[in-house]
Amino acid sequence: MRADVAARTAQQEQDDLLDIEDVVGKRVIATRLMGNVTIGEEHAPAALEVLTRFAADPRWLIYLPPTMSPSETSRRPGLLEHPDEAFAYFRTEGVQTVVCQEKHMGSRFVAVVCRDADAARTRFGDADRRLGICYTRTGRHFFDDAELEGAVLARLRAAIDATGLWERLNTSWLLLDAELMPWSTKAQGLLERQYAAVGAASHRALADASNAVQQAISRRTEDSAELSALATSLQRRSEHASRYVEAYRRYCWPVSSIDDLALAPFQILASEGGVHLDRDHRWQMETLAELSRADATSNARPLLRATAHRVVDLGDGAATAEATSWWETMTAAGGEGMVVKPVDPRL
Repeated sequence: MRADVAARTAQQEQDDLLDIEDVVGKRVIATRLMGNVTIGEEHAPAALEVLTRFAADPRWLIYLPPTMSPSETSRRPGLLEHPDEAFAYFRTEGVQTVVCQEKHMGSRFVAVVCRDADAARTRFGDADRRLGICYTRTGRHFFDDAELEGAVLARLRAAIDATGLWERLNTSWLLLDAELMPWSTKAQGLLERQYAAVGAASHRALADASNAVQQAISRRTEDSAELSALATSLQRRSEHASRYVEAYRRYCWPVSSIDDLALAPFQILASEGGVHLDRDHRWQMETLAELSRADATSNARPLLRATAHRVVDLGDGAATAEATSWWETMTAAGGEGMVVKPVDPRL
């Protein structure tokens, strides 16, 4: 028997076994934050199938991220969202200070990074010589390529080593929430089935319609206001379709190695001893920027990307105006926008 397997605790050995009685039928799970959560009997088999066929080892899945809540629809003409609504919401909730973070257009990426094999075995019961894991918001392995996953974890570990974060947090593992770019790394199938299909169909249909209208105009001996208006409308719609394709293509590029990836961690969620609700988002942004600088110092093609941000006093009109101007600049350049959070994560 391998020494690292023998060193696992009795509980860790039992974690390899699944008692079917624990996962079938109606289950009521008591939680500290959300009260009782009920899993209906009809939902249990499907959940069990998904977990056993697709999910990563559940011992590593210590956190599954929720989606972000959108702001209210903007009242400004021509806009779906605007910072005004986000700022107004937090004011009504009694939040005085928020952090506005650049929204990265990537895929949600959760990483558990262990300092060494002992930490992986002791904390997570690992028997496969893993030094961490990268997984999706649904608990599946992010990478199909184990070597690429190992390379990403190694770069994160090296940056943590260089900044002394293990010692500062007195931990041998970290849980990070992040966005990995390009979006196409994980969303290639979605792009091909949904976004690219819509773009291609729009170009073809609008081109055919425009050609038909132009032929009709050329056959008429007198001007036709209706046909001219239709031609103008089709041209405008074709331009919109082109802008639609350009918008998603900004987030797509070929990936052949780790040098083609960009990873933007935006929160250190937990380490040995607890979750980091005791650290505000100023600390989060500053600490994660340190990791990014350390990675850039050691590598010609950095992997880690710092997240641009602004801390905004919602009672200061000049500060909210500056944050709005920053948002306008980002979106005008094709950026995704920003995420607004209370500086204090406990609010």
